[in-house]
Amino acid sequence: MHEWQQLFKITVALLAIVNPFGGIPVFIGATRGWSARERARTARTVAFTVFLVLALAAFLGDRLLDFFNVSIGSFMVGGGILILLLAISMLQARERPIRQTP
Repeated sequence: MHEWQQLFKITVALLAIVNPFGGIPVFIGATRGWSARERARTARTVAFTVFLVLALAAFLGDRLLDFFNVSIGSFMVGGGILILLLAISMLQARERPIRQTP
């Protein structure tokens, strides 16, 4: 029973990180005007790339952190600081000088 609970926690965490439902509008907007075949090919490429990155992180992540002598706690603190900085930047709502043209 404990294994199923752990698997459920991991699945929910991965869904929160990857957010496939939130990516659907972005994908549709980015591929507007493309044929169905091009969209399908791009979706397969994206799905494979995401799977590959997640699989490599799952199997080699601990070894990579050990190689650079970074503890899990330090990694978590660094990630928290990055999220804090992003949140502060979003709260300030400044306009960026970069503009996108049609």
